[in-house]
Amino acid sequence: KPDYAEAYYNIANTYKEIGKNDEAINAFNKCISLKPFYAEAYNNLGIVYERQSKHNIAIETYKKSISLIPNFAESYCNLGNALQNQGRNQEAIEAYKNFIKLKPNYAEVYSYFSSALKDLGKFGEAINACQKCISIKPDYVDAYINMGNILLQQSKFDEALEIFNKGIS
Repeated sequence: KPDYAEAYYNIANTYKEIGKNDEAINAFNKCISLKPFYAEAYNNLGIVYERQSKHNIAIETYKKSISLIPNFAESYCNLGNALQNQGRNQEAIEAYKNFIKLKPNYAEVYSYFSSALKDLGKFGEAINACQKCISIKPDYVDAYINMGNILLQQSKFDEALEIFNKGIS
């Protein structure tokens, strides 16, 4: 059944998982050619482009996914990460906010959110995002590292040490 889009989607995801990026791109594109409104395929294609440091293509691919399914939270998170990798932190923050509206209890996104806020010098908001992450998932070490680094950037050495030690424990 050569016109079965889901088969190409599964093949593409398998290639993506084993790191065969070019093969994954070809299979995702074949899937999309057969089923142009397949938001999940666009999202996963964006992940592969991101792995290849093709950030602009990844960003457009995530945006296409979101245009097809506006409440597809994962695409907002991936879009935020791609934007942040480009230094487009304000846009990344907006993408993370959209994700948080859809999935407010997903700890990891608050850590990414805090990093983008920190890069814009919004230290208070960044610390709040870290605290939210930790309140959801107390063992998420990256949040402690992010918070400690934010405090270091503000020369709050004693507080940073305290946070780093909490992360260790």
